[in-house]
Amino acid sequence: MQINPLKQFEIISFFEKDPLSRYGLEFTNSSLMMFILVLLFFSFSFIALRKTNLIPSRLQVANETLFNIVEQSFSGLDCKIKKIFLPMIFTIFIFILLANLLGNIPYSFTITSHIIVTSIIAAFFFLVLTAIALINKGKQFFKMFFPSDVPWWMMPLISMIEFFSYLSKPIVLCLRLTINVVAGHIMIKIVASLMSFILIYFGIFMIPLLSILLCFEILVSVLQAYIFMILSCTYIKDMFSMH
Repeated sequence: MQINPLKQFEIISFFEKDPLSRYGLEFTNSSLMMFILVLLFFSFSFIALRKTNLIPSRLQVANETLFNIVEQSFSGLDCKIKKIFLPMIFTIFIFILLANLLGNIPYSFTITSHIIVTSIIAAFFFLVLTAIALINKGKQFFKMFFPSDVPWWMMPLISMIEFFSYLSKPIVLCLRLTINVVAGHIMIKIVASLMSFILIYFGIFMIPLLSILLCFEILVSVLQAYIFMILSCTYIKDMFSMH
């Protein structure tokens, strides 16, 4: 039996003759998962916050805990800047977290395994960060590309390096997330496929190993969302801590 661990990342259209395909649009497994993610996010937020009690519910506690985790990542940053970015970073964090966790469900689809999705998220964050930095700093923003302690004859080279280093930040964000998600799912797929053969000889004794690997993949899913959030907050701090 041939194992193809990359098949799980294929985008499949649900309709052979999709009326939207003539406009370059189709309803796919990726579209369905995005719809479910948005629905889950708003449902979770609505149920958790519709009635705040002195003694919070479990959903309210979960929502506040996640929010506090993101808020603590902004420590040391000006309150004005913090209020601007906190809602966006929290939304991105929850979206990636839900996408990664739902992708571990059998026969589901992991949208963060596709570079187009993660690149759009990273590019959106990067554009918002740049726009707000330009508004707040004005001409001071461009000083980051021209370090003051560099000799004049090295300035063109250093400025070019700083410029491309700045542009590489969203690329690092999207590549790190996508590569780790894809690698994790490929590993689980290969091991799970081999289990069908190994079980013939070792029986149910191999099931705990698969359970451990699944728990590890869930942990990686959470960590990748957290790392994306931490890196985003670090970029914000670096931008607005410049003098």
